[in-house]
Amino acid sequence: MKMKKIFSMLLAASCLFGLASCSDDDGNSATPLSTIKVVSAQTSLQARPDTGSVVVDCEPVKAYVSDADQSWLKVEVKGDSVKFYAKQNLTTESRNAMLTIKKSANDSVMLNVDQLGMIFIVQNKVDIMQVNDNANSYYFNVKTDYEGKVVSTPDWITAEFKNSRLNIDVKPNEEGHIRVGYVAYSCGNFKDSVKVTQYDFEKDILGDYELWIGYNPITDVMERKVDAVLSQNANGLVTLKFSALYGNVTVPLQFPMTFDSDSISLTINSGDQVASYNNKKKGWTYFFTVFASPTGSILPSVDANGDTLLLNKSGVITAQMQYDKKKGTYGTFSGLAYNEGGYSAEFKRMYIGAFSASYPYKKYLINNEWWASLYDMVLVKKEK
Repeated sequence: MKMKKIFSMLLAASCLFGLASCSDDDGNSATPLSTIKVVSAQTSLQARPDTGSVVVDCEPVKAYVSDADQSWLKVEVKGDSVKFYAKQNLTTESRNAMLTIKKSANDSVMLNVDQLGMIFIVQNKVDIMQVNDNANSYYFNVKTDYEGKVVSTPDWITAEFKNSRLNIDVKPNEEGHIRVGYVAYSCGNFKDSVKVTQYDFEKDILGDYELWIGYNPITDVMERKVDAVLSQNANGLVTLKFSALYGNVTVPLQFPMTFDSDSISLTINSGDQVASYNNKKKGWTYFFTVFASPTGSILPSVDANGDTLLLNKSGVITAQMQYDKKKGTYGTFSGLAYNEGGYSAEFKRMYIGAFSASYPYKKYLINNEWWASLYDMVLVKKEK
């Protein structure tokens, strides 16, 4: 019983000692049992090549950091001072090292040395989309400790870092098509770029096209193609036009499109009326689009009278226009066949139905079959 009491008293004393040691601990205090007193310390360093020091109340026999940290932090002892010299931090991340100062083999103190990462911010950086073929200049303000370096640009762009700005100059576009280039830059180990796109809507987007149907990008072969024209009227409506035979009648088809200037993309919605013509004997015929999935499924609806309506407006397909040396200016259509009421499917083909009435009910679908089926479509601009 007496032994247990003595052991309890010793345990309580050790806990109190441990609490006292923890309460005295801070970033620059000695490890427990060290007799070294830190007189002063400058251990926070700038990203540039910088120097720090620690002064203690003795002359240390040794001071060091880990082998890994020796690549950027050099340490030396001078009397009661420990000097350390940091190389320039070429990253935007801060770094730190644990500095050990020894008075003897069993008496040491440890301090954390940290160095800030460099500051390099191209402020409000966005990709440049220039919707005309004129020369133009742009700039971004730069917040940095060091001057950035332009690594590369295409020959139609010049760029430089000057007066805390990234300056970009774009030459006139005389190539006759969309062009895209990158201003690549660096600062230390940091690398980034600004994408520059330049095109003129009327000259580079509108005009004569071929609509490739059944195109296989692997074999680079299409099943058929039709001549088409992409135009814009005085009200700004963009339309893709081409003609096709319906029986022995040539029907001019017009597909309303939406053009997005930021993404350089053309969009078609499902359920549009794309043509109509009047046969003196049979009356009017109306042509509507219906989008289908890879399995051929569509999303019809049934009205209050129980009639099936083939029209669905939720399908959307888009062709993002781009340029390469092989195809020229082109865009491949993709998107959703339908996306409504919890039902959604990838687009595969566009059915065009001929209807005997101006609303596309199934009961008005002539011959109860689709007149045309367009799939794997690519819009390719004709060379001038």
